[in-house]
Amino acid sequence: MRFIPVILASLLSACASVDGLSGLDIDEATLQSVAKSQLQSRMGADGALPLVNTAIMDISLLLEDVDLDLVAADGGAVVAGFESTLNTTVPLIGTVKTRLAPRFQAGLMIKDEAIYLTSPKLLSLGLSEGYDQKIDQFLGENGGALTQALDAYFSSQPIYRLDSDPRTRLAAKVLTNLRIGDDRVSLVP
Repeated sequence: MRFIPVILASLLSACASVDGLSGLDIDEATLQSVAKSQLQSRMGADGALPLVNTAIMDISLLLEDVDLDLVAADGGAVVAGFESTLNTTVPLIGTVKTRLAPRFQAGLMIKDEAIYLTSPKLLSLGLSEGYDQKIDQFLGENGGALTQALDAYFSSQPIYRLDSDPRTRLAAKVLTNLRIGDDRVSLVP
């Protein structure tokens, strides 16, 4: 009976020394490629995020492309830049389409064997100087709807799945913490 803790400690030490379980790195280029292809397959032509839907107007955002930049400073974050179209439809008048390149800063979390963007914070709308303020005025109190829509989307849509192969799936069960570097995300114990 006294040998069980010794055997258990030995087993855990052996598992920790296995190369695949001591850490798993996902480089920025891989994360970027997977996030871009997943975004394009999920959004499609009808996949716009609803921002405002009232009797007066409908505003939606269609995300078309993403550029992820990993930043290690201040505990790590992801700066995500999007190519997108802001669609504003006013009944009996028509639709106005505006090209935007919003940039967000977000954290990362592991949930259900996948990596998700979390808590996006709007950094800029990506218009020429002067237009950001006009769009903010146009959106008014609905400006926060953009951040809320992205938060809702990314809380249910992972940017990277960890169950693609058995080694990664096993590592995701053991390595439950993320460390963000300037060029990679590391899963660590």
